[in-house]
Amino acid sequence: MTTRRQWRRAAGLGLAATVLAGTALLPTVPASAQPAVAQAHASGTTSYLDCSAGTDGDGTLRHPWNSLDTVDAHTFGPGDTLLLRRGATCDGVLSPQGSGADGRPIVVDAYGPASAGLPKIAGGGVDATVSLHDQSYWELRHLEITNADADPATRYTERRRGVVVSAEDVGEVRHIRLEGLDIHDVYGEGVKDLGGSGGIQLEVSANTDPANRVKTWFDDVVIADNTVEHVNRSGINMSTAWKCRREVGWDGCSTADQTGLPWVPWTGLVIRDNRVDDVGGDGIVVQMNKGALVEGNVVSDVANRPNKSNAGVWAWNADDTVFQGNEVYDVKKLSDNNDGTAFDADYGTRGTVFQNNYSHDNAGGMMLFCGCASWLPVGSAWASDVTFRYNVSENDAMRVGSLAGATDSAFYNNTIVVPDADGQQLFTDSTLGTNMLVANNLVISDRPVTDASTNSKNVVVWRNNVFAGPGSTWPPGDNTTLGSPLPLADGSGLDRFKIRDAALTKAGVPIETTTPGTDLFGDATPTTCAPDVGAYQYSSFDDADCTGLATRLAAGTDDTLTVPANATLQLGGTVSDDATLTVRNRTGAVQTATATSDATSGKTPVALVLRTASDATPVTVECTGTKGACARLTVQRLDDALVDGSFESRSNTPWSSWNTSRTTSDATSGQLRLSITGRGSAEQNVAVQPRTTYTLAGWVVTHATSADDDVRLGVKNTGANPYEHYASPTASGELQHVATTFTTGDETSVTVYCYQPGGSAEAGCDDLTLTTAASAPAVTVQPAATRVRTGDDVDLRAEFSGNGAPTVPWQVQRAGRWRDVPGATSTWLTLRDVNARSAARYRAVGTNAGGTVRTHAARVTVLPARTVRLPQTITVDPIADAVHSDRTVPVTAAASSGLRVTLEAHGACVAQGRSAVRLLRSGTCTVVARQAGDRTWLPARPHGCPSRSPGADTVLSRRGGRAAPGHPDARRPPVRPRLGNNSSKEPAPHAHRARRHLHR
Repeated sequence: MTTRRQWRRAAGLGLAATVLAGTALLPTVPASAQPAVAQAHASGTTSYLDCSAGTDGDGTLRHPWNSLDTVDAHTFGPGDTLLLRRGATCDGVLSPQGSGADGRPIVVDAYGPASAGLPKIAGGGVDATVSLHDQSYWELRHLEITNADADPATRYTERRRGVVVSAEDVGEVRHIRLEGLDIHDVYGEGVKDLGGSGGIQLEVSANTDPANRVKTWFDDVVIADNTVEHVNRSGINMSTAWKCRREVGWDGCSTADQTGLPWVPWTGLVIRDNRVDDVGGDGIVVQMNKGALVEGNVVSDVANRPNKSNAGVWAWNADDTVFQGNEVYDVKKLSDNNDGTAFDADYGTRGTVFQNNYSHDNAGGMMLFCGCASWLPVGSAWASDVTFRYNVSENDAMRVGSLAGATDSAFYNNTIVVPDADGQQLFTDSTLGTNMLVANNLVISDRPVTDASTNSKNVVVWRNNVFAGPGSTWPPGDNTTLGSPLPLADGSGLDRFKIRDAALTKAGVPIETTTPGTDLFGDATPTTCAPDVGAYQYSSFDDADCTGLATRLAAGTDDTLTVPANATLQLGGTVSDDATLTVRNRTGAVQTATATSDATSGKTPVALVLRTASDATPVTVECTGTKGACARLTVQRLDDALVDGSFESRSNTPWSSWNTSRTTSDATSGQLRLSITGRGSAEQNVAVQPRTTYTLAGWVVTHATSADDDVRLGVKNTGANPYEHYASPTASGELQHVATTFTTGDETSVTVYCYQPGGSAEAGCDDLTLTTAASAPAVTVQPAATRVRTGDDVDLRAEFSGNGAPTVPWQVQRAGRWRDVPGATSTWLTLRDVNARSAARYRAVGTNAGGTVRTHAARVTVLPARTVRLPQTITVDPIADAVHSDRTVPVTAAASSGLRVTLEAHGACVAQGRSAVRLLRSGTCTVVARQAGDRTWLPARPHGCPSRSPGADTVLSRRGGRAAPGHPDARRPPVRPRLGNNSSKEPAPHAHRARRHLHR
C-alpha cells in the first residue's frame, strides 16, 4: 500500500514537516520490505480471521475464525493481536471488545501476501463498519473498509460511517492508532459533528442526566497513512458534548450546558500523511482539541455536495492547533457554501498556526479567517492569535483569503500566485472586523488585483510586501510594487516557488517569535535578521550579527529590540549599582522593570512584561543610570490570558462595550486604544487556572479632575469567594503603566475590566496583559518506551509546562553521548521506517529563560520484521487407469498457494518430472507430493498417492473391471485404488502413503 508520504514524493511535492526528524537521521526501508504485521508488543494471544474459510474455527492460524460475529463476541486483552486474511471480504460490523494497557495495546492488522490486497470489511449500509466504544489502547492497521448501501436510492439518507471511535462518561480514553486504512464508499447523510457521517469519526457523548456524567476525552490519538475517499459528509472529523465555553459563543449550549458540559479538550492528537479525496463536505476538521498536529495530508475534491459551508482543512473550538506540510486542492464552492477555502481558522480557536502548506486551484481561495459568529452574544465567539506563515497559494480562485473576523493575527512570508483571470482579490471582507499584520508576502499576478481589507472595521497593517504585477490597486502601506510579474523558478513541484530576486533579498521585516522556525523547504528562518520576502528563505544569515538585543548593556546605553506582532514578551535580566532597565516604545512611553527577587552579590533580578500590537514596531531597551550595568538580558514570549489586549480590534473582540469606543489618541502601540467617556467600562471574561498567582498590568490614562473618577484597571471574581483588585493612575492627563497582583481560588474564570466610575471626562486603557510569573519548564508528559518491528514508524511524545513556552529539541544517545536529532523541535518526534540503527534511547529537552529540564530517556527497541507464513494444502487428482502398456502414469498435484509441487516416488517406480511417475517393475510404488513453502507460505504437509505396474496383459480399472484370463488377478476381485482427493483445509498429520501390490 502506497503511503501518503510516498505519494507526495512521487508527485514531486516534497512537503516539509519540521516535527519529522527520523528521515534526516535514519536510512529508510523500501515499502516492499515493510512487514505484514506492524507492531511488536508484550506477549499476548494472536487470533486469525479468514472470512473466506469454509468453517468457523478456533481462531488459530490453521483454524481461523470466519465471521465478524465470532470476533465481536470475543473480549481481547492487553498485548493481543487480531490478524485478518488479506484478500478476504468480511460482511458486517467489526466491533471487538476489551482494552489494552500501557505498552501492551491490542493490534488489528492484516496477514497474508501483500499481492492479495487488504482484508476488506464491507458494512453494506450500517451505522459504522468498524466501531470501538469506551476502549483504550487499540491499534487498527491495513484494512479496507466500505459502507455502501446496496440500494443506491437509500444512499445519502441515513447515518453511515467507516470507522467510529467513541466514548461516554468514562474519563480519559488513551492510545488509539488508525493507520494504513483504505476507507471508501461511505455514503452518509449530510450531518456532521456528534453522530455525523463520514470516513473517520471520533466522538464523545454525555449522559442526559448531569448526575451521571463524567468528563471524558481522548489522549494520544494518531490517524496516519490512511486513504479516505468517496465519502459523505466528512473525511476525518470529531466532536464532543463537552464543548461549551465563551470562546465559541456558547454555540449549541443551553444555559445548563454552560456549566454542565464545559469545554474538555482532547490532547495528543496527530493527523498525518492521509489522502482524503472526493468528500461531500469537509476534508479534515479539528474540534475541541488542544495542541493537535495536522501535517503532511493531501486533501482534494471536497465540499462537492450541497452540505452548506465547508472547507478543506480547518479548526473550530480548538486551541494551539498546528497545520503544516499539507496540500489542499480542488475544494468546491457550491451555491450554499460560504467558504470553499483550503484552510480556515474558525470561531472558538486560539493560537492556530498554518505553516509550510501548499494550496492550489480551490474555488474559494486559500484561507478563511472566521471569527464570524455575529449572531452569538457580544463579547464571545472569536478567532484569535492566528499565524499564517510560509505557505504557497497557486491559482486559488476569487481571493487569497476571506477576512470574516480575526484578532491578534499575522499573515506573513507567504508566496501567492494569482490566477490569470479578472476580478481577483487579495482579501475579501465581511465587515465583521479583523486585526492582522500582513507582511513579507510575495504576490505575483498577470492582471490587476484588488483588496477589500481596508475599511472602518478592520485594522490590517501591510508591511514589506512585494507586489509583482500590474495596476495601481494594491493595498496601502510600506510595500514594494514591481509593476510586472516575477517568473517562477526552474524545476517542478514546489521547487518552482524557490524564487530569487533582488527585490526579495533580505527585504522583509523581522517578525518571527523568539524561537526560530523554518520556511516551506525546511530551511531555518531568522528572528532578528531581515528575512527574504516570500515562502523561500534563500539568503544566509546569522541572527547574532543582526540587530538582536545585546545580553549586556552598560549604564547609559541602549539597544533595539525586534518584536513579533500581537505578542506578550518578558524582558528580564539583572541590574547593578544605580542602573535601571527600561523599555521605550515608538510613542515615547517608558516602562520600567521591577525586582523579581532580592539582590545577590550586588545584582538585582528584574523583569517587565511588554505587550506588542499588530504593527510589530521595534522598541528601545535602555539601561539608564551613571554606573553599573543591565546584564543577562533575555527575552521570552509569555502566555497571556487576555485576547485583544491592545484593543486593535474594533469588533470580533471579547471586550464588552459600555460607553466605550476606540481612539487613536495616546495609543501606546499599534493604532488604537480603548476610550471611555463618562461612566463606562470594557470587560472580558477570562479563563484562569485555580490557585495560581496572576499579574494584571497595562497602560491607563485619565483626564478626570476628581480622584474618585480615576479609571481603574482591575479584576473581579463574583463566584463563591468574591474578590476585586484594581490599580489606578497617580496623575491626570498622562499615560501610566500600572499593575495589580492576585491569586485565584477554585474559580476557573475571572472578569478583567477597564472602568471609569463617574464623571464626564475621557479615560482609557491600552496594551493590557494578564500573565503568571515566568517559570522554568517542567515535564508534564514523558515519552514512552516503544518496541517495534523493522520498517515501522515510531511516535514519541513529550510535553512541558513553563512560562514562557519552552523550546523542545530532541536528542538521541549514541556511544554514550547525547546528540540533537536534526530538525526535531516539536512535542512529537517521529522516526520513519525504523531499522536497527533506530534502536536507541531518546529524550526531549525543555528550555526557556528560567532553566532546562530533560525527560526520561525512552528506549526504542527494534525487532526483526515479522511476517505470518500461511498454511497451504496439496490436492492430488485421482490417478488414471493403467494398463500393461503404460510405462508412465500421470500425476496431477497442486498446492493451494500456487507454488510448484515436487513428486517423490519409492519402490517399483521413479518420479518423472513434476507430473508423472515411470513404472519400473511389479511391486509396491509409493508417490508423495511435497511443497516446501517460501517466505509467505508454510511447507505443505506431504500428500501420498498410489501408482502400480500391472503384468503384460493386465488391465486395472477404477471402474471395477476384471483382469484378463490367465492372469493371477483373475482369481480374486480387482484391486480398487485408494486414491482419495484430500482437499480438506487440515491435512492429516502424516503423509498418505498408498501402496499397491503389483503382480507379474
